[in-house]
Amino acid sequence: MPVRAGSGLTARVLAAGLLSLGLLVADGLRASPARPVAGSGVDISALQTRAAELGLADETAWRRLLHYHPSLVRGLISHVDDPRFFLAGDAGRTNLAAELDATIAALFGPAPMAPVEADPRCRFVSRARWLRARLAPLELPPAPVCEAYESWRATLNADSLTLILPSSYLNNPSSMFGHTLLRIDPPDVDSGSDWLSWALNFAADPGSDAPKSIGYAFKGVTGGYPGRFSLEPYFRKIRTYGAIENRDIWEYRLNLTLAEVERLVEHVWELDGLSFDYYFFRENCSFRLLELFDHARPSLDLAAGFRFTAIPADTVRAVVEAGLVESVERLPSSATLLRHESEAVPAVARPWIGALAADPERADDAGFGALAPAVQRDTVVAANRLMTYRARREPPSTDSSARRLAMLTLLNGYPASDDLAIPTPDSPESGHDTTTFALGLGREAGRAFTEATLRLSYHDLLDAPRGYLPGAAIRLGELRVRADEDGEARLQSLDLIGIRSLGAPVPFLPATAWGVDVGLVRDELYEGEDLALRFRGLGGLSRAPGRGPVLLYALAGPSMTLFARDAQDEGFARFGVHARLGALGHGPLGGTRLELGVDALQGRAPRWLAELAHDVPLSRNRSLRARWTASRVAERERSVVALDLRLHF
Repeated sequence: MPVRAGSGLTARVLAAGLLSLGLLVADGLRASPARPVAGSGVDISALQTRAAELGLADETAWRRLLHYHPSLVRGLISHVDDPRFFLAGDAGRTNLAAELDATIAALFGPAPMAPVEADPRCRFVSRARWLRARLAPLELPPAPVCEAYESWRATLNADSLTLILPSSYLNNPSSMFGHTLLRIDPPDVDSGSDWLSWALNFAADPGSDAPKSIGYAFKGVTGGYPGRFSLEPYFRKIRTYGAIENRDIWEYRLNLTLAEVERLVEHVWELDGLSFDYYFFRENCSFRLLELFDHARPSLDLAAGFRFTAIPADTVRAVVEAGLVESVERLPSSATLLRHESEAVPAVARPWIGALAADPERADDAGFGALAPAVQRDTVVAANRLMTYRARREPPSTDSSARRLAMLTLLNGYPASDDLAIPTPDSPESGHDTTTFALGLGREAGRAFTEATLRLSYHDLLDAPRGYLPGAAIRLGELRVRADEDGEARLQSLDLIGIRSLGAPVPFLPATAWGVDVGLVRDELYEGEDLALRFRGLGGLSRAPGRGPVLLYALAGPSMTLFARDAQDEGFARFGVHARLGALGHGPLGGTRLELGVDALQGRAPRWLAELAHDVPLSRNRSLRARWTASRVAERERSVVALDLRLHF
């Protein structure tokens, strides 16, 4: 797919300045008084009675305006955790009727002489529109003129909406599964004006906590942070995701009507600056956008389909299946562009990419001059990409600026070429569903067993890679229960989290690999029948020989194992070191993984192991998996063979 051209960095910076100035003007207007209107002279109690007769408090639209959802403990309750959102005080969060009566009194009673941010008529424009429609033809006071809202609305210039899905990013806990946000587009977006678009984002507010820390991940899972909506120019998001974090960006143009866009944007105004409950796995960025879509198009009920988790790819799939998407476009990241531009250069000339990126003056070398002009041009294009990639990650300096100028001068010396055709991979929503159940038969140490596995999320290295990040795996809440041939069942393992980031190597970039495992394990060779809690970290390198479909990796790292009881003299904790060498490949017949390893645990002889597994896809959400594992400790050996039927849902 051709790479979409931008409109130039200078134009983008100027656009950002104008857009930011627009929001500053709107913020200034928020502090100015609203234009007063005369006392309404309306019988508020009559309106409240009529609303009760119509059953407005029980209508779905009213629940959606207040973000009410069922909870296991408190019944219906609003996910908004901010007292400024409720006109009935504390009762507004749990009592739909009380909040409705308070809203009617505030919107249609005498107009206050107050700053606009304190005037509910100008704060709750979406509630007011809905109530005016539902209470018609009863006499209602005229709507006030809300200058701050009108200025904000004019600045956004919203005409259409695009759902944005940056691909998953394993180096940040909040983006391991990807992320969704909403692009608010101006009327002429088809002419390339999305540089004037706005990005509506919902995210946890971590305060001073480091976004990549363990504490950040823990609080994000357990609701330790508030979540808030924010707006910023869209091109800044493109730079963050595509140029800095190396994440491809998928854009899903939505077919919402102008009236539906207006309804959604009105409600965004009502939510400005408010705090929500935030939970990483469900009440997250993706879930909040589904709520907005349900509000914009009342016939939808997308959020109701995500009672327990809201994985971004799953929510995008729901949006697509609901018929909301009219077109899909992919913006390749800087790393993706570098990979393909480097591969377009003949192998004999590729060393010049790194040489020119370090020193453009090397173009005067005789070896580079001997290359064909077209090869020179392609090499300089790739070198420019590599230099730009590195410059965004290094502090500016006089030397780097001089090299950058020399590179641009060199690049301009070649005639322009057609955009490189970059193949488009399968989109994220086209992959398998993210919850997995498996049922299998096997044999271990000469005894037959039946095994059931339930994985809450998300994807492992042997699952079909369609729509997923190559060489990446995240397993959350994977429970295995085994029954032996005597019918005795027991917990075999519970993987709380397992991550592998092997990564598809990019030329000239570090090919790092890493992994984390936390969970309960039953290790018969080392510890007999005892369950133990194991923490393991791995780091290493990965390679793709010949840029083929096989990925080679080497990992090593420490572990700590904790026991529920002390059966030996070593204590409750045992430390160890682990190493793995592996090969992973996917082809028309499925995925295959071969892994060799050694475990050295404190007070134990080394264990040598080998594992071979193959997964055969039967459909998007079904596969057969065969696996064989052999291990040896001193003179003791153990082997396992198994065949599983796997279902994703």
